[in-house]
Amino acid sequence: MLSCYNKYMNNIENSPFKVASNLEEKNIPFAWVTIVNTKGTVTRTSGRMLVQKDGKTFGTIGGGLSEHKVTLKAVECLQKGQGGLFRIEESVDNPELSYHEISIDISEINNRAIIIGGGHVAKEVATLANKCGFEICIIEKREDFAKKEIFEMASSIILTTDVSVALKSLDITERDSILALNHSLMVGQDYINSLSSKASYIGVMASHKHMNKFIGKIEFSADQNKKFHCPIGLELGGQTPSHVALAIVAELLASTHKCSSISRTTKYRPIIVRGGGDLSTATILKLHNSGYRVISLEIEKPTVIRRTVSFAQAMYDGQINVEGVTAVKVDPTDLEQINEVLDNRQVVICNDPHGTLIKILHPQIVVDGILAKKNIATKITDAPLVIALGPGFTTKVD
Repeated sequence: MLSCYNKYMNNIENSPFKVASNLEEKNIPFAWVTIVNTKGTVTRTSGRMLVQKDGKTFGTIGGGLSEHKVTLKAVECLQKGQGGLFRIEESVDNPELSYHEISIDISEINNRAIIIGGGHVAKEVATLANKCGFEICIIEKREDFAKKEIFEMASSIILTTDVSVALKSLDITERDSILALNHSLMVGQDYINSLSSKASYIGVMASHKHMNKFIGKIEFSADQNKKFHCPIGLELGGQTPSHVALAIVAELLASTHKCSSISRTTKYRPIIVRGGGDLSTATILKLHNSGYRVISLEIEKPTVIRRTVSFAQAMYDGQINVEGVTAVKVDPTDLEQINEVLDNRQVVICNDPHGTLIKILHPQIVVDGILAKKNIATKITDAPLVIALGPGFTTKVD
């Protein structure tokens, strides 16, 4: 009786539905295979099977050669990230007489965080990243830190003496991020192999002092430098493992979603730049390309010399494009249109020489780029941060 009970419990644990629930909880992709139609003599006319990306299966659609073919097709679909309807012949000699029609459905293909090192911060990062939808893979050289009890959320834990070999075994794609959270486990070649992989994000947890010692020893291209983050994480000010993990995962999410990691208050509350001449335009371009929403305040008929590279020209023409960025003239009283232009990733320019919009919109940042060689109307109280370009201003006064 006890033997029958153990066998029953084992079947429940290996049930495709139970396995699917566990895989989904860990953000591990899998394929559902379902028989939708059959013809001729087949082993089963109905059935369902779960297939993992390593080819491991749970459940059955009849076994034999056809199930083997289906498993290979499911793994192929997982690699491509796309399922579909397929016909699998039972016999090579008579493919039209006997076959299965199957449906392969792919679970959501999540991004993967490959974490090198298994300390306190790594555990917090793995837990939080997993809750944010990342599949977790751990690479460790120390057996005490590579335990399933510590990283229950991980899809795989690799205990190795060679990080580079472990990385090569993972078939890294653009969906992967590599987080070196214990740089003492890494050698120079490990960094080079990480940077030359297809991973979209490479982060190294190190102090800025340690970074300066080793970063100069690594050669990488400008494109590789874009995805290299060291020291890792956003500057949030925390020091505990959970605080550090939050800073790391926040930066990882921003990179994954190709989003600038600036506060939403700063991003969505416009920066106001007084003036639209060539120097102000250069400032606006830099702010705009960094993800900020910018409003330029001008006079009704501005006098600028380099009109083709000055957003101020939009006061005459209605709009102007400079280096791929468009500035649109908007009535300063039409807040709805101002927001619409900003939402379209364009610069707003208004006839507002007295800075009325500063009082209405309460910006976090005001930049005076009028270049009148004196302070016309800018006040230090206009915003939490007030910046002036050119002479005529006094620090801590204007």
